[in-house]
Amino acid sequence: VHLGPLARFAVRHPKKALRLALDRAGVRRARAGPGGERLEVLDPRREDLERHRRPDALTVNVLLPALALNGGTIHVLDLAQRLALGGVDVRVLCPLPVDRRLLDGAAFEPAIYTSAEALLRGAPPADATIATWWRTGPWLADLTRDGRAGAPLYYVQDYEPWFYPDGDRRRRHVEATY
Repeated sequence: VHLGPLARFAVRHPKKALRLALDRAGVRRARAGPGGERLEVLDPRREDLERHRRPDALTVNVLLPALALNGGTIHVLDLAQRLALGGVDVRVLCPLPVDRRLLDGAAFEPAIYTSAEALLRGAPPADATIATWWRTGPWLADLTRDGRAGAPLYYVQDYEPWFYPDGDRRRRHVEATY
């Protein structure tokens, strides 16, 4: 297996690599969350978030596999922004990696975790939880079983099994999430 220079660095220096990833994500410091590690993000500021929330607001957790610069993620973040500006208490939950540019001016609360496992341990309860990609479908199932998902929703933007060729085991796995 050929490893690029960043992967070789991460293998030799895992703590430094994590710190580099956290710095790139704009993470100020790690704090212990319930059952996992949730990371505090520099922006948006708490007062900016509170300005849009109502005391009786519906709480919605949005599950993303990462905050990466792609059309599906940008679309989901746009919907989260619109919900938040409409008074819904929206929390976008995702593990690293995070492209910090996608959070500029966010009216929703980003909840960045060190891993998918930490996200599942530390995800707060919500009135509704939205899976946004086939890899987040099993997370939604786990949170539903734990009683923290509220109303479970699966937001499908495309028929994801078509991402993989016929006969590919990933295609069958994706189909099983529907």
